Amino acid sequence: MSGVALVLLALLACLILVFALIVCLPVTLWLHVEMTAGAWSFRSALQPLGRFGPRIALSTRSRQKTTSEAPAAKADRLGRMKMGKFVPAMLRFLRDFLARIRLHRLRIDLDYGLGDPALTGELFGVVAPILYGTHASQRIEARITPHFDRKVLRGSGDLALSLTPVTLAGPALRFGWTMMRGSQ
Repeated sequence: MSGVALVLLALLACLILVFALIVCLPVTLWLHVEMTAGAWSFRSALQPLGRFGPRIALSTRSRQKTTSEAPAAKADRLGRMKMGKFVPAMLRFLRDFLARIRLHRLRIDLDYGLGDPALTGELFGVVAPILYGTHASQRIEARITPHFDRKVLRGSGDLALSLTPVTLAGPALRFGWTMMRGSQ
């Protein structure tokens, strides 16, 4: 082998090693959502190499509240698949996917009011057992404040979670295999 071929082979081996390192180490996803005065903003960032790598901004969006109607429904792409196999396979994939996610922090700060005290109280009656009846982790912080006298929706939320990409290979392959067998 010539010297150039050995250098190219060494570079290829280094690239494969770096790729393997990236998919085997946890990736942290940071999300922040905020809504004030009818406008909302969304920021997300990805932090590879556990929590030690650089934080890479994925998106930053701000939108005003609109009153336009929802867009027309898109064509159903799953029409040819047997739904009897798709739904259980998707539920199993989601269960396996969620089991591989590690929650670092969830913070919710929400002020809401529906304009009608009865409806606001009914909604708070549904949410209160979840907030106060369960043993919350130190990673979860929620503050939900009902306003019975006016219509309001504002708040913010932060989410930090991590997952190791290589652990998703098994559930993804299982789901793909089930769908491939189901579409024949």
